[in-house]
Amino acid sequence: MTEAAPRYIGLNELVEELGQELSRARFRRTYSSRGHLVDDMEKVVSRFLERRLASVGLEFQLWRGVAEATSPEGIEPTVLFGAEFCPDLVAQVSKSPAVALHAELVRSKARTAGHIAAAIGASLAYARRYPAVLTLVHMDRQQEGPGPQVVERELVMSLWSLHKVRLVFS
Repeated sequence: MTEAAPRYIGLNELVEELGQELSRARFRRTYSSRGHLVDDMEKVVSRFLERRLASVGLEFQLWRGVAEATSPEGIEPTVLFGAEFCPDLVAQVSKSPAVALHAELVRSKARTAGHIAAAIGASLAYARRYPAVLTLVHMDRQQEGPGPQVVERELVMSLWSLHKVRLVFS
């Protein structure tokens, strides 16, 4: 009996599966801070990477926190227009940064537009440095409304096809 060759996963497949995992995850109804949302997102992402990548023998690391100037370990911010943009997490696969992850917490209906705009803008900044970006927009359950409309789905699809930015709503 011969051993099957390990099956590798492509970037598109990785981001799609991770996005589905985040959209199915049971996040808390409300969060007192964005940091707590990032903590929970980190747990979901870490479990997914362990199950999906380690099982096929691919090395990975999940970084949180900006890299020290003399260290190759950690997240490297992106600088645009003189401002630093730093994702919450970065998944590194086979010693190369693969996916930047960002969480946006929307607690107030009055500020929904600003949070979504900030999430999209930050994601586009991260896309300048990282091969793919996955952004989780968590809306308090009080903010629930109808699901994404056709125009919104087109925007989400365009962000992925043009910039490798995937938005996930929970």
